Amino acid sequence: MLYEDLSSDPEKPEKFHFKSWMTQHQKTYSSVEYNYRLHTFANNWRKIQAHNQRNHTFKSTGEPLFPQASERRKGGNIADLERKQLLALAVGLNQFSDMSFAEIKRKYLWSEPQNCSATKSNYLRGTGPYPSSMDWRKKGNFVSAVKNQGSCGSCWTFSTTGALESAVAIATGKMLSLAEQQLVDCAQNFNNHGCQGGLPSQAFEYILYNKGIMGEDTYPYRGRVTMGGRSCVPSHLRFTLIPPLHPAAIQI
Repeated sequence: MLYEDLSSDPEKPEKFHFKSWMTQHQKTYSSVEYNYRLHTFANNWRKIQAHNQRNHTFKSTGEPLFPQASERRKGGNIADLERKQLLALAVGLNQFSDMSFAEIKRKYLWSEPQNCSATKSNYLRGTGPYPSSMDWRKKGNFVSAVKNQGSCGSCWTFSTTGALESAVAIATGKMLSLAEQQLVDCAQNFNNHGCQGGLPSQAFEYILYNKGIMGEDTYPYRGRVTMGGRSCVPSHLRFTLIPPLHPAAIQI
């Protein structure tokens, strides 16, 4: 396969950014792979620059993003409301920038949809009224930092810990970082499958049965099933499923 020769031109901005990106993400390549990764990175970098220069926006769907928006629709300036709902969308480099989408899809994405039967259940219902949206980031330290699951199909564990971390933070003011790896290793008897998928509702069942989940500091994430013989230390938490946008219904 032929690639544009960027390696011989030190003035190419793509090569400069690629070198910096390699250092940032501690990437090394064989002499054969280097040109392919440089070419792929350059294509991604150019697409990012072109996208951001066009100042793309996206429009929110469904209910308005702003309080009293429904009242304003009755007699307010709808055009002004719609302009405010146009949000700037910028993209940038990350640890996958030397990969094509075909590679990312093959390595990280599921080929078949998961069974999401947990969305059909008897949820805790409140009486309302409830806001059309809720951004907990603006309310305080209630949303945990973004984590990286790597190539392990453990998204279900991060959904579980993220929801529980936020629920605990809202209830107690303490932001914890809980152990996804414990769920990968220990929750398989609850119809979860380690790096091959699972469901948050079934992970909550494990946590309830186990009477708790460990912190990430004592059970760090490895991105694979380790089964290292760790015990599951109780911390006496209970849970219930709630529908979206019912912040008042969260109970610990």
